Amino acid sequence: MWTWSGSRGGSRWPPRRRRSQSAGGERGFTLLEVLVAFTVLAIMMTVLLRIFSDGFRGMTAAEAHTLATLHAQAGLASVGGEIPLTSGDWTGVHDDGFRWRVTIEPYEELGMIVPPRAFVAYRVIVTVEGQRTGSATLSSLRLAGAGLFQSEGEVDDPQ
Repeated sequence: MWTWSGSRGGSRWPPRRRRSQSAGGERGFTLLEVLVAFTVLAIMMTVLLRIFSDGFRGMTAAEAHTLATLHAQAGLASVGGEIPLTSGDWTGVHDDGFRWRVTIEPYEELGMIVPPRAFVAYRVIVTVEGQRTGSATLSSLRLAGAGLFQSEGEVDDPQ
């Protein structure tokens, strides 16, 4: 024989939570909420991708500029060796497409050269340009030995 020991309402322990039901009878997100969430996500992704692409573009430009500067430094170092230290222009193209130009011109400043002079000063300008990006211009002063110049009135005395 079964006996009932409890209240008439049939309560259980622990009591169940009642679900709040919407008008449709089911819980969840509405279509409008989902569309707003996707729109916000798309805007955030667009901004993030733009930031990363600008960063990569800047990194590529910096790399091209650095490479052009290295070529220009090599051009300065070649003056006096591969390129003679005399007035003139020399041009060429590196294997990676960078065009270079070395310009050597006499450097004269008032009061700097006093006869007889034992050296000649040259201004060396090296310009390197890439195909699309990356260019550098470096300049330097170089000294070259010069023979002693005699004045017009002086005569060598062989004594």
